[in-house]
Amino acid sequence: MSQIFTGINAGLTTFWALDPALSIFAILGFILTFRRYKEANIFFFLWFIFAFLFISGTAWLETHFVFHTLIFSVFSALFIIKLDNLFIKKNFRYVVPLILVLILIINLFILAPQLTSKTAISKMRSYTIGNIDKNSLVIVDSRVFRGRIAFMFNDRYYLEASYLPQIISTFGGEGIEKVPIKTYFIECAADDCGWGTIKDQPELNRSMEQLVSDFRNFTSEKVTIYSGSGVEEIKGEPYFRVYEVNMNLNPAVLEATKQTHSHYFYPVNWEGEVYDRYNTKDSLGEILNDFGFWIFYFTIFLEVLSPFVIIWFFKREHKNLA
Repeated sequence: MSQIFTGINAGLTTFWALDPALSIFAILGFILTFRRYKEANIFFFLWFIFAFLFISGTAWLETHFVFHTLIFSVFSALFIIKLDNLFIKKNFRYVVPLILVLILIINLFILAPQLTSKTAISKMRSYTIGNIDKNSLVIVDSRVFRGRIAFMFNDRYYLEASYLPQIISTFGGEGIEKVPIKTYFIECAADDCGWGTIKDQPELNRSMEQLVSDFRNFTSEKVTIYSGSGVEEIKGEPYFRVYEVNMNLNPAVLEATKQTHSHYFYPVNWEGEVYDRYNTKDSLGEILNDFGFWIFYFTIFLEVLSPFVIIWFFKREHKNLA
C-alpha cells in the first residue's frame, strides 16, 4: 500500500513539475464542463484514473506518466474555449491567442535543453554501437535502471553487476579453459541512473561503489558520458563512466549472460525463458489458455475502438443540446 501512495505522489509531482499550466487548465476544464459532458467526462476520468493507479503501483518513472497529456489536453482545450468565449463577449478578442503564444514561447524555453542535446542514455547507446565489439562482455552497474540497460546494450553480451558473483562461481572454477575476453564495465557516475530509489538502498550503493573501486584498481577509465537532456539529468555532469579491460574468462560466460536478460518478465530479444509460454496438460487447460488470449486480443480491439466511442459521446451530446 505504501508503494502505491509513493507512486501517486510521484505522478502528481511529475504533472506539476513538467506541465503545471496543462494540469491546472485540465482541472478547470473538467469542472466547468462536467454538467454539459457528464458521461464523456466520467469516461475520460475512468480512463485516466485506472492507468494512473496501475502505474503508481508498479513503475512510477516520470516518463511513464506521459499518457496523461492526451487526456489533459482535451479538458485544457475545453477550458481555453470557454475562456476565449468569455473574452470575446467582453470585446477582448485577442487575449486568449496571445496567452497561447506566450505559453508556447515559455514551453520552448523550458524544453530548450531537451531539444538541443541528447540524453546520456542516447549517448551511451551511440557509444555502444560505434565502440563496443559484439563479442565482448559488458558488465553494467546495477544502479542503472534495467529498462535502460536493455535499451543501451540489447544486442551485446551484457550482464548486470549483481549477477557477476553468480556467473563467476558457475563458470570460473579450476581446470576450466579460459580465454581473454574484452570486458567493459559501465559505472553509474550519477549514483542513481533511472531507478529513483537507490538513496533508500545503501547496501546496493556500497556494493556497487566497491565494484567500481575494484575495476579502477586494474584498469583505467576509457570514456565519460555526460548528462544531457534527460528528465533527472544535470546537464554537463558525469552520468556514465566506461572502463575497458581484458579478462580471462570461460567463453561460455557470454552465452550464459543471455539467460539474465529480462525486462518486465520477458527476455530481451526473446532469447531465454518466456514466463507465459507454456504447454497445457489437458483439454481444460488448453481452453483456459485460448480464452485468456481471446480476452487479450479483444482488449486490443476495444482500445482501437475507443477513439470512435469518444467521438460518439461528443456528437450525441451536441445533438442533445442543439
